[in-house]
Amino acid sequence: MVLVPQSQIQLNLLHTARPYSRDKALMSSVDTINTQWGSNTVRYASCGIKQPRQMRRSMLSNRFTTNWDEILKVKASFPIKFDSEAST
Repeated sequence: MVLVPQSQIQLNLLHTARPYSRDKALMSSVDTINTQWGSNTVRYASCGIKQPRQMRRSMLSNRFTTNWDEILKVKASFPIKFDSEAST
């Protein structure tokens, strides 16, 4: 994120006038809450979240469709039928 003065904000082609006073009020509220309750109590979703936990690798399934070395190998054998058994 780059901080620039409000007078230098680059707008898009279809930009309509927007009340920046609401943005200032919002930032002031976020700063007040974070000052009172601790840093990063309130933050924007675009900042992302850090997940301290990870999935359990013991429950991970094999990658049959993405890894040639993990494709299942199946051997099948069929009983031989003789001509006398085939007619019955």
